[in-house]
Amino acid sequence: MAPMSQRQRSEVSGKSVPAKKSAGWGDIRRRLDGLSQPALIAVVRELYDASPDNRDYLLARFQSEGDADAALETYRRKIVEQFFPAYGHAQSKLAVARKAIRDYCKAAQNLAGKIEMMLTYVENGTEFTRTLMQEGSALYPRFRERVQRLATRGGRIGWGYGDTLVDQVGLLEKELAGQ
Repeated sequence: MAPMSQRQRSEVSGKSVPAKKSAGWGDIRRRLDGLSQPALIAVVRELYDASPDNRDYLLARFQSEGDADAALETYRRKIVEQFFPAYGHAQSKLAVARKAIRDYCKAAQNLAGKIEMMLTYVENGTEFTRTLMQEGSALYPRFRERVQRLATRGGRIGWGYGDTLVDQVGLLEKELAGQ
């Protein structure tokens, strides 16, 4: 009779087997330290081919002076696409746009590029909001009574919430009255 494995013993006893700890960065680092330069380059190439995000990161990280604009433009497109997609309607996935900024900053470590990315985010967000306001002005009369009721009811809530709500409804009324 063959000896039982730890898993078999745990099934008999009813006790669960502790999950095997996954390899961490230290284990990976030790393995990478043992690789030759061509083998290390092959691993980086595999990562490059594995996903578009890896490719964009590596291109931004190792950009040359002449390629800096190309890497920046790749990440800028990710931001703009969230507000004004080439196809379909805007998804407004702001987390995706903010992630593009973070990813670019980690990869490129370029202050001018970071500022460019942040301005792109704010400019496109502003233009998107203005577009919604223009479209919304035609719809506002349909929702006006509900918005005013919300301001009346919510205006009594403390912690600045009510004041902010009343102020925002007032600004909305003023903005849409001018159109």
